Amino acid sequence: METITGYIPSKIAIPTSKGSEFIDIREITRIEADRSYSMIYLLNGRRLMVSRCLNEYDTLLNDRNFFRIHNSHLINMEHVKIYVRGDGGYIEMNDTSVVPIARQRKESFLEAMHSLCL
Repeated sequence: METITGYIPSKIAIPTSKGSEFIDIREITRIEADRSYSMIYLLNGRRLMVSRCLNEYDTLLNDRNFFRIHNSHLINMEHVKIYVRGDGGYIEMNDTSVVPIARQRKESFLEAMHSLCL
C-alpha cells in the first residue's frame, strides 16, 4: 500500500452509509469474513460491518503485519496474545476473541510470529 512518494498511510477508509470513516490501522484487531461482507473488530470493542470481501482487506493490509490465519480470518499480528497448539490450533487476541488457525497456515503463522517477536 505504499504510495509514489514512499509514504505508507496509517489509516484506512472504511465505507459507511454516511460516507467514509478513517480508522487507524493499528486499532484493527482482526477482520472476519461474513459471506460477501467483512466484520472489522477494533481495539475499543467497536465492530464495523463492511460490504467488501476479506480478500480486498488481505491485499490492502498484507504489508502491515496482518496475516490471513484462516479462510475467514485476517488478524493484526500486533494484537496476538496467546497461541494454543492443537490440530490446527488457535490464538487468543488481546480483546479475548478466539480465532482458529487453519492447519495449512499454522507453520507460516508461527514463522511470521517469531520474526515479529524478539
